[in-house]
Amino acid sequence: MEIEIGIGKSGRRAYGFDDIAIVPSRRTRDPEDVDITWDLDAFRFELPLMAAAMDGVTSPATAIEIGQLGGLACLNLEGLWTRYDDADPVFEEIATLTPDKATRRMQELYAEPIKEELIGRRIEEIKAGGVTACASLTPQRVEKYAKLVVDADLDVLDQRIADSAVQVCDIAYDALRGASQTSDAECIRGAIRSTRGQVRYYVERARG
Repeated sequence: MEIEIGIGKSGRRAYGFDDIAIVPSRRTRDPEDVDITWDLDAFRFELPLMAAAMDGVTSPATAIEIGQLGGLACLNLEGLWTRYDDADPVFEEIATLTPDKATRRMQELYAEPIKEELIGRRIEEIKAGGVTACASLTPQRVEKYAKLVVDADLDVLDQRIADSAVQVCDIAYDALRGASQTSDAECIRGAIRSTRGQVRYYVERARG
C-alpha cells in the first residue's frame, strides 16, 4: 500500500516488531521432528548459535557457558582479554565512561600491547571448561601468533580470517587485473587462492 508522504512523494508501509504477531500456521512441526544441530568441520553443535569475536560479546567465561549450552563462542585474541591479566576491571571502567570520554579512553586501553602468554592462557581456560575452543586473529597477525595458537591446541580459528582477508583478496585481485587481460572470474579465483595460501603457509610453518 502506497502512502503519500509529500508533494510527488510516496512510500510503502513498513512494519516493526511491535506491529507483528506470529501465530501457528495450519502446518505445525513436532519439536522431535526438527534437528537444529550443525557441524563445523569435525565439530558438532546442538545449539545454532555462534557468538561474535568481539570484546563486548565473548569472554572466556561466556565462551564456556555458551559452549555448555551447545553453541560456539569465539574469543578475540587481539582484544582486551589478551592485553590485560585481569580484564574485568577494564570492562567495568568502560561501562561507566561517558560518551565524551569513551573514544579517547578506549584508544588508551587498546594501546596496551598484546601479551603473548595470555593468548595460550585464554585458549586453555576455554578448553578447561570442556567445550570447543574458538578464537580469531586478523590475517596480518596470523604469522606472528600462529605457533602460539597451535601450541595451545585451539580447535577452531574463526571465519573472521576469511572475512578480514577480503582486503587481501582485493589487493590480489587488483594486481591480477592490472597485470593481465584475464576475466573477472579468473582474477577472483586467483585472489582467493593467494589469500588461502598465505594463511595456510603461516599455520603449517608454525606446526612444522
